[in-house]
Amino acid sequence: MKKYISILLSCLLASSCTGQAGTTENAELDSAKWYYYAYAIEQNGYNSAGKKINQLHCEIKLNAIDRVSTDTVNFFFTLFYEDSSNICYLKPMEIVGVSKVKGYYYVPLFHSVVYDQENDSSMAAKMHQQSVRLRQKIYSEAGPVNSWLVSTAKSK
Repeated sequence: MKKYISILLSCLLASSCTGQAGTTENAELDSAKWYYYAYAIEQNGYNSAGKKINQLHCEIKLNAIDRVSTDTVNFFFTLFYEDSSNICYLKPMEIVGVSKVKGYYYVPLFHSVVYDQENDSSMAAKMHQQSVRLRQKIYSEAGPVNSWLVSTAKSK
């Protein structure tokens, strides 16, 4: 009986640890999505037919996660409008994702642009500024806004 209880407790502990890791990964992904939208609002959005659209109306899809090193993770996204076959293109510089650097700074990843290295305080200030701008844009938008964005804005 003691052996059975020990095995049961071990399984419960293992599953709770997995659950916590999953929660951390979800929070990391949610932050990456938030900052992707925050940087994307500086671009113009177009649907597959070339019609201008508001990227806040678009859904987001995770394409890939690339763990570059112990402190750097790249998240690659695509925005789509109405259905996943109608990709939202961002111009003039297409943002393809965000990079989580040093475990907490989210910087934009563009298709072919590489930023000079910035110091910690300037990265934090830029992230804060973009997050505030995104929240303001979400609340001032007259049309429908992606439901994930609205709920995330309320929790930030």
